[in-house]
Amino acid sequence: MIQVRLLSNHEEPDYRAFVQENTKALFYHTNHYRLFLKKLLAADERYLLAYEDSQLRGVLPAFLVKGAPGPCLNSLPFFGSNGGVLDQQGRKDVRNSLLQAFLDQAQKDRALSATIIASPFEDQPETYENFFPEGPADYRIGQITRLNPHRHADEKVLTASFGPFTRRMIRKALKKGCSVEEQSDQEAIGFLAKVHGENMSRKGGKKKPEAFFYWLPHFFTPGKDYKIWVARLDGRMVAALLVFYCNRTVEYYIPAIVHDYRSHQPLSLIISKAMQDAAARGFEYWNWGGTWPSQTGVYRFKKRWNSSDHLYGYYHVLFDQSLLERSRREIEDACPYAYLLPFNRLSDS
Repeated sequence: MIQVRLLSNHEEPDYRAFVQENTKALFYHTNHYRLFLKKLLAADERYLLAYEDSQLRGVLPAFLVKGAPGPCLNSLPFFGSNGGVLDQQGRKDVRNSLLQAFLDQAQKDRALSATIIASPFEDQPETYENFFPEGPADYRIGQITRLNPHRHADEKVLTASFGPFTRRMIRKALKKGCSVEEQSDQEAIGFLAKVHGENMSRKGGKKKPEAFFYWLPHFFTPGKDYKIWVARLDGRMVAALLVFYCNRTVEYYIPAIVHDYRSHQPLSLIISKAMQDAAARGFEYWNWGGTWPSQTGVYRFKKRWNSSDHLYGYYHVLFDQSLLERSRREIEDACPYAYLLPFNRLSDS
C-alpha cells in the first residue's frame, strides 16, 4: 500500500539518495536546491514522499509561496523550475498517489491555485491529465543536447556535431582573441550578477534577485554542484555562464555577456568549452531550459547546438476565480517568483 507523507528532517537521507540514484533527476530536484529555495523565497516546503513497505518509491517537490492575494502551491517556484513526479519505475499507482496528495495539500493549505511544471524528461504526461483534465495551461519547449562522454570529450568531435553557424561563431571568438576558463569565485559571481542584470534590463526581462548570487556559494559547492565559466579578451571579462550539475545532466542556467562584445561571440566559445568539460566528466545531457514558443531567436540559437525538442506542460488548477479580475501587473507584483495563474486568462490580457 502506498503511503504519502510530507518530507521531515528524519527522511532527508532517503530523499537525497532517491534523487541521486534517479537518472531523470534534474538539479531542481536536489536537496541543495530545496534548502536554497527555502532560504531565498522564505516559502514553506511541501515535499511529498511516497513510501511502500518502508521503501521510497517516488517524490513530488513543492513549495507553498505566500503572496499578497494569498498562497499558491508550486512544483516548483522560481523562474519556472521543473518539478512534478519523480519516480524510478514509472508506476502509475505511485504517481497517482502523489498527484492526489498534491491537490489535497493545496486545498488543505487553502491555496489560491496549484501548478506543476513538468520535467522535459517526463514520459508519462497522461498521468497529469488525469488530475488536470483541461490539460496543460501553458507549455515550454525544452531543448536538450545529447552529450556522448566517450566521443565529445574530444573538442574536434564535439564541435563537428554543431551546426555550421555555431561552428563559425566559435571560430570567430577564437579569432578575436577570446579565451575561456572556469572561475567560480566571488569576482566571477559579481561579474555574472552585474552583467546579467544589465542584459535583463535591455531585454525588459526579470533578473535574478541579488540574494540569489549572495547565497549561491553558501548552498552549492563550486566544481561539484556548479561552475562559472568566464571569457576574457585582453584580460578583461566579457562574458560568463553559470551551469549546474546533477547526476547525468548539466543545467544551462545564467548566461551573461557585455553588450559591446556580443559580436565577438564569447558566449559561444564558453558553451563549447563547458560542454567539452561536461562530456569529459561523464555527463550525458545538456539541458538548455525552457523556451517560450514566441522566442524564435532563442529557439534557433539552441537548436544550432544539436539539441532536440522536449515539450513540457504547466499543469494548473485555479481554486479562487476572483483572481481572474486582477491585472497582470497586480499578479506579478504579488507573486514575483511563483506561478499563480496563466496570464492569458486575465481580463486585461
